[in-house]
Amino acid sequence: MKIKLNHLQTTKTARYYTLGSLSTAKEIWLVLHGYGQLAEEFIQNFKWIQHKDRYIVAPEGLSRFYLKGGKGKAVASWMTKEDRENEINDYRIYLDNLLKTLIANLKNKPDIIILGFSQGAATAMRFNLSTKRKIKQLILWSGSLAYDINWNKAVKLFNEKTTLTIVGGMEDNILPESLIQLEKESLQKKDIPFKYLQHPGKHEIHAGALAKIIMQNENL
Repeated sequence: MKIKLNHLQTTKTARYYTLGSLSTAKEIWLVLHGYGQLAEEFIQNFKWIQHKDRYIVAPEGLSRFYLKGGKGKAVASWMTKEDRENEINDYRIYLDNLLKTLIANLKNKPDIIILGFSQGAATAMRFNLSTKRKIKQLILWSGSLAYDINWNKAVKLFNEKTTLTIVGGMEDNILPESLIQLEKESLQKKDIPFKYLQHPGKHEIHAGALAKIIMQNENL
């Protein structure tokens, strides 16, 4: 008999870390880590921008593995190419449920800002295009665009609702300037407006660049 592929949706306990007070927040920052990272460590990059008006949330990818193959440190990933459509759908549901939980009992709904780093950039972009919630700003940091999306919807979204910011490092050997340039040209051809911010660092959350984004947002 022929082997048949089957799927079953099941519950999974996800974890996320937070900084700040949700009750006073005017902004919720959803910060998505990169491949092979942990949310507890990733959120450390944002400790200094925590403010009574700013609530930082770092969800962790649903898949974990050992960084050195079978031993050592366990880290997380948002998805792989194996059964990718279901993995993408799983984290979309996960992130939507997380935001729903956070804002459920708030009288005043905070602005939502999503920052995706490295692998988390494509993750953030796909989620931004799938959620019905209004996202004020999407920050794609040292990560590639998600090309498997509805670009007509993306054009409308980034022209009318969500500000798109691209961040890259001059010394980034994982996503060098040459690749970022191709991504910028792709967005320009599709008439998608964006801001570009370059920092002098490597494949990292650069404090100076993050400070510039905060200052730009405060001056809007």
